[in-house]
Amino acid sequence: MNIRLPWCLIAFASISIILLLFASCVPKYSDWPFFRHDAGRHGSDAILKAPLLGNIVWKITLPGKVFSSPTSADGIVYVGCFDNNLYALDAASGAQLFSSATEGDIMASPVVSGKSVFVSSMDGSLYSFDATTGNLNWKFQTAKGVVASPVVGDGIIFFGSYDANLYALNAHNGKLLWQFPAAAGIWASPAYYQGCIFFADTAGLIYSLDAKTGELHWRKNIQQGINSSPAVVQGYLFVAGMDGSIHCLDIIDGKELWSFVATKSVDSSPALASNIVVFGSWDGTVYALEATTGKQVWQMVTNRAVDASPAIGAGCVYIGSNDGNLYALDLATGKEIWHQGLGKEISASAALSEDMLFVATTDGTVFGIK
Repeated sequence: MNIRLPWCLIAFASISIILLLFASCVPKYSDWPFFRHDAGRHGSDAILKAPLLGNIVWKITLPGKVFSSPTSADGIVYVGCFDNNLYALDAASGAQLFSSATEGDIMASPVVSGKSVFVSSMDGSLYSFDATTGNLNWKFQTAKGVVASPVVGDGIIFFGSYDANLYALNAHNGKLLWQFPAAAGIWASPAYYQGCIFFADTAGLIYSLDAKTGELHWRKNIQQGINSSPAVVQGYLFVAGMDGSIHCLDIIDGKELWSFVATKSVDSSPALASNIVVFGSWDGTVYALEATTGKQVWQMVTNRAVDASPAIGAGCVYIGSNDGNLYALDLATGKEIWHQGLGKEISASAALSEDMLFVATTDGTVFGIK
């Protein structure tokens, strides 16, 4: 006798099994080389050895404002600045190693892949610099400013521009491989997963493309602009809209599995670990939901809007608020473990290494915290 289970039960069971195994599925980088840690934009790191204590080890103030989220690789922290420069800092001391100039403010997070560091600029270009010297390898020009951080997969670098195109370039030489026209400008950073690219535009459309050809698999309209970068984990995509909604989609066909609505807009990109999705909202709240159902697990209220995206490691959530505090929260309960006042608004997201956290405030100060 053949018994067919309802699709919803099959989907629920599949997501549950996959996300309970999530920690073993996240790429085990020893650093944080991408915006949101990895190409899938999970925002979590299995390498952090133990919860951090919140002690400031070093700080350095750059010449301009910083909205760029730091990344780190091989003992170097990279961060963009509103003085048009990419900065490389020693991860242990914060000492400046070099700076590389672009022709516009840098809002995006740098990406480190191989021997190169890539960064996009409001001058409309994507730059490739040598990761150890800062020398220019190549640049690629688009028609409008670029605020989205690129992602690298299989030797191809992908990024969106406010000219409403997603670009795929050869990461080695910057040669254009293909471009795909979106319905509106692209603010959010794309995610790469198993040969596919997922990205969103400010008109509220989410796209799935073949990474090698740019062929469209599907598009989904959530009817709200999207600034939040999608996170993709084991076949499911999580993304937030400017109406405060967060959506879980099947990456095969874009079918919505669940949604949840916060009380105000969401700029924050979701992070995932241990079957929990965490994100912040303009209502000043950090939310945690069950990844399988969208059911709220906990919430923690700060004193101002939360633009920053969370970073998860060693059972803790690290997230900044515009109230000037960096918070460490217990992932399971949302209980505050500590907070560290950094003096100014924190729009940038934290990056984790094995024993340290890197974050910046909007006045241009970059911190190393243990």
